[in-house]
Amino acid sequence: MSASWQVWYDDQCEVCQAGVAWLRALDRGRGRVAALPLSDALAAGGGPPGVAAEDLLRHLHARAPDGRLLVGAPAVAALARAFPATWLPGWLAGLPGVSAVARRAYGWLAANRYSLSRCRGGVCRSARQDIVRRTAGRRAFAVCRVAGWALVAPLGAVLFARRLGRQLGAWGRTRGRTATLLDGRLSIHFLGGGLSGMVSLLFGELFTMVRYGSLLVDPGGTRLRRSAARHLRGQPHAIACIVPTHAHEEHVGNLELAARLTGAPVRAHRRALPLLAAPGPVGFMRALVIGQPRAVRLPVSALPETLDLDGETVRVLETPGHCPEHVSFYVPAARLLIAGDAFMGTHFSSPNDDVDHRAWISALEAMLELDLEVMVEAHGHVHTLREDVLRALAGQGLACIASRAHPRDMLRRKLDFLRWVGEQVARGREEGLATAGIQATVFPWTQRWSYETAVQDLVAAAVSGRAFGRHKVVRSFRPAAPHEHLPAVYEMRW
Repeated sequence: MSASWQVWYDDQCEVCQAGVAWLRALDRGRGRVAALPLSDALAAGGGPPGVAAEDLLRHLHARAPDGRLLVGAPAVAALARAFPATWLPGWLAGLPGVSAVARRAYGWLAANRYSLSRCRGGVCRSARQDIVRRTAGRRAFAVCRVAGWALVAPLGAVLFARRLGRQLGAWGRTRGRTATLLDGRLSIHFLGGGLSGMVSLLFGELFTMVRYGSLLVDPGGTRLRRSAARHLRGQPHAIACIVPTHAHEEHVGNLELAARLTGAPVRAHRRALPLLAAPGPVGFMRALVIGQPRAVRLPVSALPETLDLDGETVRVLETPGHCPEHVSFYVPAARLLIAGDAFMGTHFSSPNDDVDHRAWISALEAMLELDLEVMVEAHGHVHTLREDVLRALAGQGLACIASRAHPRDMLRRKLDFLRWVGEQVARGREEGLATAGIQATVFPWTQRWSYETAVQDLVAAAVSGRAFGRHKVVRSFRPAAPHEHLPAVYEMRW
């Protein structure tokens, strides 16, 4: 179809949002369908000429390229026929008998959508489960939830399969390798071993050990011991200091090994010292895949604010959020940030109990003040627009780990996203919404990132015994203490 369709849909309706996600996926960015949320259209006084707001809220309206205005089930069927992949169901929905059933099913959903919907994409009181279930009944509430997930699940599964392919390629190209950058001053050693590759394949997290000059950062988990030892024995540079960015198992499990092989001292943030001396249990699956860290028995001193190594100053930045003891390392002369887990992609949607996004937002704001050109994550990705770095990665066959984006842009996108999520949680609490209703507003089906990561997040929750998952997003937002000034954006663990 050459001309554009216009579709006015209720963005408070979960099933409607899933349908719009399908339209955008079928359109493939060609601009043939303009999906217009009613919350925006009504606020701006828009909508089809001559159609009352009550009618727009009652039924889906779609204007065809030839100017016809279709309403309700016929609009849905016509939109389906506009795309080759869904033409057959759309044609069947127009047949006598079938069309009558389609109209009845559509009419039931349209009439009950406020009772059934969890208000995905906007905050409304119908998202309170007590009201929803009293109005529509448990069966109707369950029907809507299942319908929304059933509509969006195929999209999520396809995108998850594509992501698996990309992650498999990145894992295969980086396995056991070392990326050498900035004239040899920066090395990113990729670690692996045992079942740890499953994390890289399923979730895209590569395990790394980073060296800048004589500074060694995050020597890996105990299951990655052999890989770390091989890199350390082949290390051509003398190491003067070993530091973890934080006390999670994939970052601290090999501290004693690295100290023994290099003869260098270990330093850590003061909040990490008791965690290194007496690490807590990490859970069965994490211990199996990455390894349960052992108590560090050698002396560990607290990190100062700056490290003077090789004639260069390395600033130690407190960047809590991912966990309270998290630090990052900034090299002003190289405009380099070794971020650790202070940046883990823009949309990290499976938090655990350590994450505190109120603190993370503040950390991101501070990082945006840095003069940056290169940012290295703990899980293998490099964010930069510097041509020498990009050429070096391409020449080593490791272009897959480069995002080709300015670090400040990446940090700003993450900060904007977290602020938006914080606003959704704050508004939901002000409305008195239940946790499921607030969570629904944080993961709108109209956003590709929401359904693209849905299957991955379900897998993460399942394999971790629910230690990670979307179910922890809302509970990880805690309002400020009564004695504190209430911020515009509430904290969030993501």
